Amino acid sequence: MITLRALKLEDADTSYQWRADAEIRANILGFRLPVSREREREWVEDTVRNRAGDKAVLAIESLEDHSLLGYVYLDKINWIDRTAWFGILIGNRDHHRRGVGRVATERMLDYAKNQLNLRKIMAEVVVYNQASDAFFRKLKFVEEGRIKEKAYLNGVYHDVCILTKVL
Repeated sequence: MITLRALKLEDADTSYQWRADAEIRANILGFRLPVSREREREWVEDTVRNRAGDKAVLAIESLEDHSLLGYVYLDKINWIDRTAWFGILIGNRDHHRRGVGRVATERMLDYAKNQLNLRKIMAEVVVYNQASDAFFRKLKFVEEGRIKEKAYLNGVYHDVCILTKVL
């Protein structure tokens, strides 16, 4: 089905196309504006370098044709508290709702626990994104709180749910 691998600079050519997709941007809480090819390439280069040592970003690759399907990541890793923020993006729409996200997430959580020695993972979900909320809850993330009107999307402020999982 999939493998997780290190990012490559050429991944920016594919992820740039995802950033042009308004629907994909509307369902993430990261940088939600369209970007240039150069800016996407800079993001990949900076991520590969990871000078601060506070993130782990892996590419989700198809075992069938070796195409890039998305990214899974741990961000703002706190090595003392042993916590991190989790995120996932399946940019290739042909692989939505096919188990790719679940497998990639399970593998990243295993990596976080057994390789990085992290103990707690946190995720943010916009409350209207019911598919994302259900996804995390199936993986045993629990709601710890909500931040009122945190995310500005499509001209409206939305609450954001904070979900956590103890590893």
